[in-house]
Amino acid sequence: MRIDKNHWLLTNPIAHRGLWNEKMPENTILAYENAIKHGFPIEIDLQKSCDGEIFVYHDDDLLRLTNVNAKIKDKSKEFIKSLTLLDTDQKIPTLTEVLETVNGKVPLLIEIKNQPDKNIVKDTLKALKDYNGEYAIQSFNPLYLLQLKKLDKSVLRG
Repeated sequence: MRIDKNHWLLTNPIAHRGLWNEKMPENTILAYENAIKHGFPIEIDLQKSCDGEIFVYHDDDLLRLTNVNAKIKDKSKEFIKSLTLLDTDQKIPTLTEVLETVNGKVPLLIEIKNQPDKNIVKDTLKALKDYNGEYAIQSFNPLYLLQLKKLDKSVLRG
């Protein structure tokens, strides 16, 4: 699928992991609200917990932002939701929470990270089923992109 030269992916700066700073850590609801306030599309990264919840978080492990030496894929939703990021009260949001926050106000560039749960593409599309905002999905895993194409050819992907 080709996009027009005036498409938001080509014309707008994209807030990578939200519009964040030392008081608003990356990949937090505050960082996403800040990007929305400034009119920037938002790039988000998806990771799954061991019990299947999709979280919006860039790193495979939790160490850099939570000081917990563990991988998201090995921890439960309950454990991940108990963590705070850096020296703030901000939590790692779920995809559902991010979709409710953004609510179509700005476009989303969604990156599906490589992970052991191979249902991530199907589950991401399920979460996006009733979402009315603009989005595109990207991944470094070509098998995810192939699966995405088979499941829904209308989704802008790369």
